[in-house]
Amino acid sequence: MTMVVLPLAFVPALGFLALRSFLKAHPSATSEDDVQFLLNGLKLASISAAALPTLLSVKYITSNSPISSPFLAELVNRLWLPAAIAGGVVNLIALIDCLHERGGASLLTAFFVAILQVCWLLTFVLLLFGRGF
Repeated sequence: MTMVVLPLAFVPALGFLALRSFLKAHPSATSEDDVQFLLNGLKLASISAAALPTLLSVKYITSNSPISSPFLAELVNRLWLPAAIAGGVVNLIALIDCLHERGGASLLTAFFVAILQVCWLLTFVLLLFGRGF
């Protein structure tokens, strides 16, 4: 199941990058500062969206590899919680940047960032209760 979900997890990052390139090519009628805030929010959201499946891949590889050392597995387990917190903080900053302008593109982007935030929170809860993947 993880091998099916991991490629699909990169779809939001590609969506954020596509929306960012579209907004660069077709700037809206709002001010340049508002567009710049939206582009910064999109950049942060795409980094966060790409980091989550990358971290899931590292976790999957270290937990299922026959040559993985216990030290490496423990190191990955200890780094997950700070990574989940950092992902949530980056998403909140991206959400604030996206909502600086109140146009249609910013609301759509904020909606997708909010969905990404739910994914990070779900990951955080799974790690907190130690259910694993």
